[in-house]
Amino acid sequence: MKHFFLKVFVILIPFSLFITVFGFHTNTTTNNEYINLQYILVKLTFTSRISTPTEEINRQLISDIESRKVNFILNAENEKELRNAGANDLLIETINKNIYVLSILEMASKTDKPLDEVNNDLINSVCENRTFFVLTSNTVKTLKKAGATDDLIKAISFLNDLSGLYTLFIDNYKKDSLEQKKVALEAAKKFVKISENNVCKDKALMSEYVKYFNNQISILEEWIKP
Repeated sequence: MKHFFLKVFVILIPFSLFITVFGFHTNTTTNNEYINLQYILVKLTFTSRISTPTEEINRQLISDIESRKVNFILNAENEKELRNAGANDLLIETINKNIYVLSILEMASKTDKPLDEVNNDLINSVCENRTFFVLTSNTVKTLKKAGATDDLIKAISFLNDLSGLYTLFIDNYKKDSLEQKKVALEAAKKFVKISENNVCKDKALMSEYVKYFNNQISILEEWIKP
């Protein structure tokens, strides 16, 4: 009976908590309205697809991206995903030319603003907006070539790690099987551990994450206990 009530409690954790506090995968655009991958995929696969030709959707997206920039970097996997959804060559090219971190770094190189100051501004931006890039070795090279500091790379990597663990936790904590509960537990523990090396200035927000996951660790450990 103890396990039953604990199980129900875990399952009924309101998702509004994640939406309002844990904003890792909730919005299709970031707070500063940079366009993300999901936004483009939704437009290509769902939005007005019946009444609007794919070429017109591509044109609309190109216009949006040129004015708002994107918050991700293309790699082989997400480019294939975009092309399968209907992205044309010009849209792919536009994405590559309008990555907001790269755009800001490249624009800054033409001004007198110190590059370290630009990088610090970008660290604050990616932390505030929870901006995620797939940090392949090529992505890191691209960012560094544009002037990204190790601290900026570290901030993006930090958020990527937390995002992956958050997703792993969400995907497993409601499941009934013992093995999936254990996966959720390990994800929560790793999240708390990685959070100790917080590189973002918003310490209060991270403390809310840690408080929440520590609570879930206790609940899951009790549930899993023989």
